[in-house]
Amino acid sequence: MASAARIGDVFAAMAHEAVPGARIVPDLEAAIRTVRRLGGSVASETRTAPGIGSWAFVSDRDGSELLLWQNAASMAR
Repeated sequence: MASAARIGDVFAAMAHEAVPGARIVPDLEAAIRTVRRLGGSVASETRTAPGIGSWAFVSDRDGSELLLWQNAASMAR
């Protein structure tokens, strides 16, 4: 079993890694168009996990990343 000190070291090391926030959107393509219209950019191509959903990483004008997510259920509508 790992000691508390070792677990603390792991969390301390992880605190320095950037993990983007995520937002669920009803229409991923429309959300990407909005990001671009407001001066942001798409940091990754749209990817899809069949039956689960689609996502893309986007960045705002300052370079802050965000994951946009569309559930598969909303894609079927």
